[in-house]
Amino acid sequence: MNSPSHTPDPNFKVQNIGPQSWLFWIALIVLVPGGLGFLSMLTLVKLPKLPNCDQVQWATASASLRLHCAELAAQEQTGEGYLEAIEIVNALPMNHPLRPRINQSIEDWAENMLVLGDMLFEQGKLQEAIATAQNIPSDTTAADLVNNRLQRWRGMWDKAEEIYAETENLIRKRQWTQAFRQATQLLKIDNVYWSENRYQELTQLIQMSRQDGKTLAEAEDLAELGTVEDLLKAIELMEKVEKSSYLYGEAQNLIRKVGGQMMEVAEEQLEEQDAQGAISIVQRIPATAQMEKQVEDFTVLAKAHQSTWSNTVSGLEKGITQAKQIDIKRPLYGKAQNLISRWEREIEDVARLEKARNMARGGGVDDLAK
Repeated sequence: MNSPSHTPDPNFKVQNIGPQSWLFWIALIVLVPGGLGFLSMLTLVKLPKLPNCDQVQWATASASLRLHCAELAAQEQTGEGYLEAIEIVNALPMNHPLRPRINQSIEDWAENMLVLGDMLFEQGKLQEAIATAQNIPSDTTAADLVNNRLQRWRGMWDKAEEIYAETENLIRKRQWTQAFRQATQLLKIDNVYWSENRYQELTQLIQMSRQDGKTLAEAEDLAELGTVEDLLKAIELMEKVEKSSYLYGEAQNLIRKVGGQMMEVAEEQLEEQDAQGAISIVQRIPATAQMEKQVEDFTVLAKAHQSTWSNTVSGLEKGITQAKQIDIKRPLYGKAQNLISRWEREIEDVARLEKARNMARGGGVDDLAK
């Protein structure tokens, strides 16, 4: 069976689409979407612009505009923003048709303020949290929760501060185990700021202070040896304790104590009539001991001592003159006055002794009796 054949219509002609026709269609495809976009843009341009809420005249503002600006203020998610939002819409009368929506928005914003207070509290900003909560309007449901929330925040904060302070006291006493144990109590505080941030800070301080404690213990052992070199090594160790350390004050006190020990060693040198040795010792006392004036006074008195060792009236008088350089405002003034009184008595003794010697050379027993 033969299949039917399709014979082309001799009158049908394929139209020849020339280059100009193709360009037309391409241009149409490109320009039509663009034209639609342009028309859309014109339409948007003709829409009324939303007013700037900072420049609104609230006395004549519509309720819808107030709601719009209030929502923008609330989007800041700050205590001030929520309060501004509430103030904007709350100016509308209680019988306004939008009042139900307004009241619900106020309730939502008040609740958000309480949530914000919780967030601030977790961040360690207690006063900001309290201020935010206290600004919640009293006629909202959230306001009923404020007092309990404030008591909770303050109670936790006081407890955390108490734990922290007690830990600091234990650190200063160098009771490391007890300090660590006390610090772990912060982990029980239901607050991120205290249970994480301050806890980590405190444990790091304990570790640093523990190392400083070892340094102080080593310095104390050296100080007990009592030699000048050991005392200087002790001071050098204590100077490594930084100002930020809880043991800085103790280190400074120990430095001054060791400086006093060096003064005592220098005094022993003076008793052995070694003025230069005594002076060299005190001049090695570091500035950190804060004994510059004591060193200056000691140097003057050491030279005065040296003058009196001749056991002559002139030597004693010279020593007294030197000691009188120490005025009443100086740290060793009292010591200088005691030495002056002693040497004045010694002058009388030496004068009598010299008189006796002179008379013994020139006469007899009768001359001595005069």
